[in-house]
Amino acid sequence: MDASKEFKSLMLEYEKLLDSLLVLEENKIRVIASGKVAGLEGCMRDEEAGMLRMKGLDSRRESLLEKMGLGGKTFRQIVESETAAQDSELQSLCARMQEKTELLKKINSSSGSMLQSRLIKVENTIANMEGRLPDLSYGRNGKMKSAEPVSKMKPRTV
Repeated sequence: MDASKEFKSLMLEYEKLLDSLLVLEENKIRVIASGKVAGLEGCMRDEEAGMLRMKGLDSRRESLLEKMGLGGKTFRQIVESETAAQDSELQSLCARMQEKTELLKKINSSSGSMLQSRLIKVENTIANMEGRLPDLSYGRNGKMKSAEPVSKMKPRTV
């Protein structure tokens, strides 16, 4: 297989991996929304496997680009070069991958925010069960006074 066909094939593998990572992120959001923390472990394991596959593809891409004399160039730079500018399939693939990457970033950010929100809820529930509540009041500077939970029970005098 010539290098340009190999490159195109490799980029199609990247696209498939992005598709599977999108499915994983959407599944992670469903798991977080459902509150079933146990399911999150499986999502994280699958996500880690996807990241390892991404590293493998990155390594293959870098060595292929070196072989092609294009070492250090990004996919976008290659697609925008004069020799590849005529290849509409490559340009279309680049556009799809960019859209999927942006969507993956947005979904990942959303799942991170949801996870952070759930974590705060769990911490507050634990604090409440232990008879402590966090001090959520604000000081004169507009910042939260303390993130440390405070006891809602009055100290006993002997």
